[in-house]
Amino acid sequence: MNTLGERIKYLRNKEGLTQKELAAYLQVPRDTLANWEVDRAMPSVDMLAKIADRFKVTTDYLLGRETSVVTQHINDDEALEYLDELHKRPEMKTLFQVGRKATKEDIETAITIIEALKKKGGGEG
Repeated sequence: MNTLGERIKYLRNKEGLTQKELAAYLQVPRDTLANWEVDRAMPSVDMLAKIADRFKVTTDYLLGRETSVVTQHINDDEALEYLDELHKRPEMKTLFQVGRKATKEDIETAITIIEALKKKGGGEG
């Protein structure tokens, strides 16, 4: 799945949409969409953005500039905030990676320690 057309078709099929249904949503003829899906033609920049919005992916994903759709398919705002935080703060990513292998008791102890440090003024609110 390397081309724009392949990605559009993949996303359409994943959501169980027919070409006719997606074309109607995008307000284009079905054969136009069919041509995009086989890479005979390319959508305009505005249409590319509309397709990305419809499937909650980035235009970079559609264009093959990023390969993951994991974050694009998350509809939970809080989960997206956590992912953004992991991306922006390498120390949070490290904490998460260490925590993945920890037991429940280890995590509870770590939380207690972090909360104590925050109360002492050693952490950000």
